[in-house]
Amino acid sequence: MDEVFKKNVQWNIEQIGVQVGHAERVKARARSGYYKSAIILAAAVVEALAYKLLEQKSNLAMPLEDWKCVNSQFLNASFKSERGERLCICERIRPKFKLDNKTDFIKVNKICLDLKIFTRQFFDKIEKVRKLRNKIHIQCLSCLGRSYTKQELEFVSSIMDKLLAKI
Repeated sequence: MDEVFKKNVQWNIEQIGVQVGHAERVKARARSGYYKSAIILAAAVVEALAYKLLEQKSNLAMPLEDWKCVNSQFLNASFKSERGERLCICERIRPKFKLDNKTDFIKVNKICLDLKIFTRQFFDKIEKVRKLRNKIHIQCLSCLGRSYTKQELEFVSSIMDKLLAKI
C-alpha cells in the first residue's frame, strides 16, 4: 500500500471511531445518525480497499467490456428504423476492462468476482456494503432512511478487516 493511501485509510478508520464514540454517549434513536456517518465512512474504506486490491491484481487478464460502437456512418436518409429514426452502421469493438479512478464500486466488485479475487459469498457481502453505502443517495430511497445500527457498522467493519488482510 502506498503511504498516502495508507494514511487516508487510517484517518477514515479513526473518524469511524470518533462517530462510534459519539453514538455510545447518546441514547436510542440519536445513535442512528452517528452510525450512519460511521457506516458511510467504513463503506468508503471498503470501496477503496476493493479498488486497491483490484489495482494490485492488474496483471491478471482483464475481462472484456460490453460491445461499443465506433466509427459510425449514417446510411442514406431513406433508411429508417421502425420508429422512423435514421439508421447508421458502425464498427463494433469489445474493449478490455481498464481500471481508473472513476470506476464504479459495483464494477470493481464484478470484475473482482470475474477474476476470482472475490468468491461469490464475499462478493455478495461487498454488495450488501455497497447497497448500505448507497443509502446516502436519499433521492433513491423508497422509505425513510433513519435506521442505522451498530450491527450494520460491525458487518461493514468485518468486510473492511477481510480486505485489509488481503492487501
